[in-house]
Amino acid sequence: MNHGDILHALVNIGRQDVDSDGIRPLEPVTIVGASSDYLGLDVSALAGRIRLGDILSFDLNYSALLAAMTSSYVEKRCFRGSLFDHRIMYA
Repeated sequence: MNHGDILHALVNIGRQDVDSDGIRPLEPVTIVGASSDYLGLDVSALAGRIRLGDILSFDLNYSALLAAMTSSYVEKRCFRGSLFDHRIMYA
């Protein structure tokens, strides 16, 4: 599918790590595709504000959470307090 002229980003998480149909970005970005290793994002709405190495947050449904938590390729970190509420963050 051609999405036209957009600002793309690759996120180092893919279908082997998470159910890509079960995640929703919390920032104004759109998932435009997924491979086994990467998510392709349209980050045009964040142009000038997003940089290499930035952290993006996603809401996960049960199947996405289950896949991420059982994947040996996903680093898991436990946070306590108000920094993170119900979200899982990928760095």
